[in-house]
Amino acid sequence: MACPQCTGVSPAPSRPNVRGVYAPIAGELMQEALTGVRRHVPAVLSPHFETLYSAWLAELLAGVPVLAARPAQRFLHLRIRAGLRVAILPGGLHALAGLFRAKAFAQGILRANPRYTGRPPYPRFILADGGKHEPREP
Repeated sequence: MACPQCTGVSPAPSRPNVRGVYAPIAGELMQEALTGVRRHVPAVLSPHFETLYSAWLAELLAGVPVLAARPAQRFLHLRIRAGLRVAILPGGLHALAGLFRAKAFAQGILRANPRYTGRPPYPRFILADGGKHEPREP
């Protein structure tokens, strides 16, 4: 029931869990991530996104902790600086890691963590089936 006085107010995207946190929606995550990438990542890197994503995904499925913010940024920084020889700021690394998480979530490799509260120690995403996942073709 929408009231006529409530213009411009959209309903919540999903029902909150017990802790009051909304479950992420893949399309919204991808839009937010793409906006961050457009704002913070140099255009020189755009042809290399798929290569970086496949390397990040291989490390993730191999058990290397690249899902968290700092390890993901460290991994991307080493790949970009050593392999591509392009300077990138921390905001760009954060945006790229967010894009990769959103893409893995959309592919079903990651799932929303039911214990996520927005604060440590519970991450926003966890592996969908404990790391025994075969990646799908996009």
